[in-house]
Amino acid sequence: MKRVINQFLLLFFFTGIIIAQEKAPKIFSSEPEFDFGEIIEGETVEHEFAIKNNGEGKLVIERVRASCGCTAAMPTKKELEPGESAKIKVKFDSKGRYGQQYKHVYVFSNDPENSYLKLTFRANVVAKLSNQNPELAPKIKLEKNIIDFGELEEGSVKETTIKIKNIGKSKLEIRDIKSSCGCTAVLISNSVIEPGKEIGMEVKLDTKGREGALVRTVLLFTNDPDNPKQVITVSAKIIRKS
Repeated sequence: MKRVINQFLLLFFFTGIIIAQEKAPKIFSSEPEFDFGEIIEGETVEHEFAIKNNGEGKLVIERVRASCGCTAAMPTKKELEPGESAKIKVKFDSKGRYGQQYKHVYVFSNDPENSYLKLTFRANVVAKLSNQNPELAPKIKLEKNIIDFGELEEGSVKETTIKIKNIGKSKLEIRDIKSSCGCTAVLISNSVIEPGKEIGMEVKLDTKGREGALVRTVLLFTNDPDNPKQVITVSAKIIRKS
């Protein structure tokens, strides 16, 4: 009889372990890497990483540690129930730094399989533009900085075109274009704009596999000494197919 009871207790013990493992939390980020592109030395840039609990138990964020040169705030929520998400804001000060920069942010949690999640961002820090005569410099003018596609059905592709004009006195160079995720494709008809001329920039949003409110950014880098970086916000509300 005693042997049967011991076997029962042993079975109960291992069953409890299995149930606990099945309900473990799991930290996850769909976009653990971000590229700021080219930034001017001395500029401070920010980005928000999204993290999610993909497990079945409560996820507890214990601490966040950033590598040298950047700061990271604690997430908007420290405890995430299964399926819940939070954001971690990262700030990078490029003062005194030049060239390619690779920085990491470590998010420590109670995930039993991964004690920390590594988030990575990079940037190419360039020197400030030379003392060009402001009256002869190029100057960018965007038709708009905000694109709101409104409600879209999941799986659809929506696109629009923004006009970019050079209202300066010398050639405007489009040096780089970066989007915050692979869902936006940006095309331009020419990378050099003569004074007084304009080009079109096509912005395309692919909603496949996405749902709910979506906000992304497109970064436009030029040789405009006053506004070397332009930020274009792309938003939409994605509805799941019925």
